[in-house]
Amino acid sequence: MVGENEMNEKFVILVLTGLLAAAAAIAGIHYEEFRAAKKNEAAIHLFKDNTVWENVYQIFSILLLILMAVVFAVQYDQYTYIYVWKRMLITAGLMTAAFYDKKELRIPNFVIVALLACRVLLLPAEFLFQRQMIVSTLLSEVIAAGAMGVLCLLCVIIMKGSMGMGDVKLLITMGLFEGLTGIFSAIFMSMILIFFAAVFLLITKKKGRKDALPFAPFLFVGTYVSILLTGN
Repeated sequence: MVGENEMNEKFVILVLTGLLAAAAAIAGIHYEEFRAAKKNEAAIHLFKDNTVWENVYQIFSILLLILMAVVFAVQYDQYTYIYVWKRMLITAGLMTAAFYDKKELRIPNFVIVALLACRVLLLPAEFLFQRQMIVSTLLSEVIAAGAMGVLCLLCVIIMKGSMGMGDVKLLITMGLFEGLTGIFSAIFMSMILIFFAAVFLLITKKKGRKDALPFAPFLFVGTYVSILLTGN
């Protein structure tokens, strides 16, 4: 009975966390609109002023984060709350980044700043509740972030114009949340997705060889699928 009560409690906490992460993602999506509206003293309606795809994207984001919470509560119940929170936060951040990258081919700095602030805020909890794992966890995350920085630098040098600085900062930030195992799994899945998408767009002549593709949407989907399939 105690074990069942603990499972039910964890399920509720994780679902609520998923809802909070979804709320954060939607707030991020509308952050620049809020700032513009506040500056112009105008009203803003979260769903009324959006296009159909923007509304669908927001609803889809909520459902995806709730699904992630359910999967962690049922399938990957061995992981700690902090571990799951980090995966949900980076997913919410990627949702916001993907939205702007798809719409405007840019990733706003506030997305990176917000993610880094969240990562710093989780550190005290890790020191208090995960002391035995803190050194290996932080080492893995710092190495992952550094590896992403080096990899991005090589891409920028070898293939000029292949990546924007927003993509570089996002990948480094992902490393700080996911560590070595998680980041490489996410990148691998994302590259598979972008390869098939690029081939499809070239075949259908919707894009040319020199046309830019937003990278963040593929990072979002690849990371999400990777987390669901592996728990990392």
